[in-house]
Amino acid sequence: MHTNLNKASVNGFISMKAGEFRNRKVAAIKHEGPLQDLRDWAAESGIRSYCLAAVGSGCEGLLFDTPKSRLKQPARSQAGVPSERDVAAILNKMQSESECFSTVKVVRKDFEAYSKEDILEMARPYVGMNGAEFQAELIAIGTRDPRALSREEKFILANQTKIAKLRAAILELDLAKSYLVFPGQDDSIVKKSDFTNLEKLKTIKVVDGKKFGMAFERAILMFLETCTFIFGGPNNMGKTPLAKRVAADYAQARGVSYFAMSSTVDSLRMLSVQGFFRPHTAVVLDEWRMGADSQDSQGHKADFIKCLTDVESPGAVRLRYSDVRFASLMPRIITSQARMKDWLELLAKLDKADAGAVLKRVIFVDFDEPVVPVKTAEAFRTQRADNLQEAFKAIGMTVPADGTLGGWVEVKDEVEVKVEAGAEAGKE
Repeated sequence: MHTNLNKASVNGFISMKAGEFRNRKVAAIKHEGPLQDLRDWAAESGIRSYCLAAVGSGCEGLLFDTPKSRLKQPARSQAGVPSERDVAAILNKMQSESECFSTVKVVRKDFEAYSKEDILEMARPYVGMNGAEFQAELIAIGTRDPRALSREEKFILANQTKIAKLRAAILELDLAKSYLVFPGQDDSIVKKSDFTNLEKLKTIKVVDGKKFGMAFERAILMFLETCTFIFGGPNNMGKTPLAKRVAADYAQARGVSYFAMSSTVDSLRMLSVQGFFRPHTAVVLDEWRMGADSQDSQGHKADFIKCLTDVESPGAVRLRYSDVRFASLMPRIITSQARMKDWLELLAKLDKADAGAVLKRVIFVDFDEPVVPVKTAEAFRTQRADNLQEAFKAIGMTVPADGTLGGWVEVKDEVEVKVEAGAEAGKE
């Protein structure tokens, strides 16, 4: 029940510094209008609790736990912060004459009405903006009449710092996801039936200086969760398509929806920080190099190589800004132009114990013949070219007609444009 506050007690502590009571435990307000106006204002302002009472032709109230953002006072009102001495007196009065006060908890609709999905959807349009555009958008919203703003815009304006952090997190998450391959959605993964010469592939394990061989598919089925496979050989051998096929099959076998594909250490860091490195997540390290030419400055160090190739155990690679943390049982397939002999030469530069530890972790697969038929590769490239042409046609651009430079034409060295000679001829 709302009853009149003791007018003398209220008038005694109000400080007339209007609008300076943000983030306060206790504040006070006097309003010349009806009580309902003040109650509506308090509720919309997000004040955690308050007590209000009609006083004469107007009303007065105490506000508790006001928001951190500066409050815009209602018209015809005065507000301020009571002194510590006055606060003590007020609290004593509340304890002794509690029937004179009615404290109301405010339901913060702007926070409770939105689900997590709603807030993510609200932030999504800002992800495509750069930082300056995002700040400009916030300023533009803030300059509009508050009564004309939608509830979503009010929410964003009241929580712009949090929305900015959420936008940055979504942006980094989207970037990290670009290094994930979802087999069920990626039509670039070559079908197993389209590969050839797999029976000719031999896997080599080096133990105590001796080499032991095994059929490729048998080695994959037995050792993918214990060893790192290194696919070595020149370009156009089908190393990457086969690595993606193996990773996709493994993901399906383990019930994982994706595998990671990376050619830089920084992309590994993003995937690790975003929590995508979990057990049974396969990682394809495409066109990876070791030694002085590695993608990372530590690529020649034994600890880096040992951690990168240790499939069975969890581990971390220390980087400049943050570590890359691998979970246990994360298969790794490295594609490289370096063949087994090149890797062995590199490992020979390490301490003997470190080199032995790495060799225990790796299985070499040297490619001497293409495993993807030329026709299959050409058909895939043609399909991509056709898709690109159709996309351009949709916006009115067409492929050059026959008889123009619509295809590759050999350019001979002797066919040159003599600019200087032409210029001299022009002068004559």
